[in-house]
Amino acid sequence: MQRNNAVPVVILVLLGCFAVWCLSSIIGRRFSAGNAYPPYSSLRSDPLGSRVLFESLDRLDGVQALRNYRSLDKLEGGPGQTLMLLRLTPAVFASRELNGKDVQAFAARGGRVVITLDGQVGNWQEMENRVDKRRDDNADRREREQWEKRKAELEKMRKEKEKEDEKKKSADDSAGKKSADQRKSEEREEHMAWLMKSRSLKEVLGLTVNQQNFVMTAKGAVKLEKSPELPLKDGELPSWYGRTSLKFEETPEKKPVTDEKKADAAGDKAKDGAKEEEEEDAKPVSTADRWTALAAADGGVMLAVQRIGQGSVVVATDSYFASNEALLKERAPQFLAWLVGPSREVIFDEFHMGTVETPGIMTLSRRLHLQGLFIGGLVLFGLFIWQSSSSLVPAEDVSSKESESVVSGHGATAGLISLLRRGIPRGQLLTRCFEVWEKSARQTGAAASRVAAAAQVMAPVKGIKLPARQVASVYRQLCEVLHTGSRRKQGGA
Repeated sequence: MQRNNAVPVVILVLLGCFAVWCLSSIIGRRFSAGNAYPPYSSLRSDPLGSRVLFESLDRLDGVQALRNYRSLDKLEGGPGQTLMLLRLTPAVFASRELNGKDVQAFAARGGRVVITLDGQVGNWQEMENRVDKRRDDNADRREREQWEKRKAELEKMRKEKEKEDEKKKSADDSAGKKSADQRKSEEREEHMAWLMKSRSLKEVLGLTVNQQNFVMTAKGAVKLEKSPELPLKDGELPSWYGRTSLKFEETPEKKPVTDEKKADAAGDKAKDGAKEEEEEDAKPVSTADRWTALAAADGGVMLAVQRIGQGSVVVATDSYFASNEALLKERAPQFLAWLVGPSREVIFDEFHMGTVETPGIMTLSRRLHLQGLFIGGLVLFGLFIWQSSSSLVPAEDVSSKESESVVSGHGATAGLISLLRRGIPRGQLLTRCFEVWEKSARQTGAAASRVAAAAQVMAPVKGIKLPARQVASVYRQLCEVLHTGSRRKQGGA
């Protein structure tokens, strides 16, 4: 009867599916809560996240909320787009970990950039000190690697330029002009030098962040002084808990050199005059002219906006109003609506928080909606296992035929007796057994006296077909002779 292996396979598949479901449920619950993501991430649903703001904007008619997991230079930007950079620490604001040129380019194309700072000094920062240190170390390592790579490229270009200069030195000395290849080489060198000068937000925006202590109590909220430039009422401003303030930097003013100064340059200074025509340092000028202070407190600017090209950049010194806790307890919808602006797309940046997308096969399958193909492959694999373990054709019912041909089993002794009965006549059984024993006794070196005594008993009946009763009597005589010889041998010993 054929054994059906389909049931164990089905049970094994069900147990595997149950284990996968349990594992996915555990992982899904952790990531749905968002504890694995940094504070103020739009993926966190606890009080420290900003998922409520993300989902609220996404539910508005005509507004789509998106998440960015790539570098900011991948974003094109344009009118109708708002980039949310939540909880930027002063260290990241002043470092080159986040390239300020990308933010400036996004706003210059017509986009709106919202930057909320987290300049607190308290227990929260101490708890995340290890995470921030590790993130800074990784950023420094990546910056060093990029610097070494670009430095090697510049060194290679410099060597190529020296070789070209040596080849064309005689021709260039007579004409006093640079060749086209030299100009292209210099342009490439200038471009690489520009790429190496990645600038921070502090340098691009001209702001300095003054950190203060963080107070997270109802009485610790700061009362903001609203500027007339802010199109909101006094009661529409959110509760402000961050003591961090902004300070406008002073940069040297660049003025073009006049024609009179150009005419004064003569003789050997003619070549250097081309560089002096570009710019000349003058007295320091504050960047406050580029900014509009919208709210202040305790003599420090808390909210400011700057127009860049067709877009704008808004910097707020607090991030609490964007958190899930604030939207539950102290929501300020008018302020959030003004902060986002009239945008069709609101992009929450997760890249600066350390959440980076690594494209792979699963990412491509999700983008192309290939989940059905993946599930179909699993079903096909299960059918293949089922077909290999059990035939899909119904088995023939042979139970009646098998029951007729069933033979009950016997033991080894019963099989030996049946074999002797079929092969040896009853009268010659004792003779044949003695012959076999006699041969084995000679081969094994048994006692010759026992063999001789048995041979005397078997001599009269050798070659004679004995009846059943006589066979039994001769067998008893053999046993008595052999046992008597054994007892005598033991007594003599």
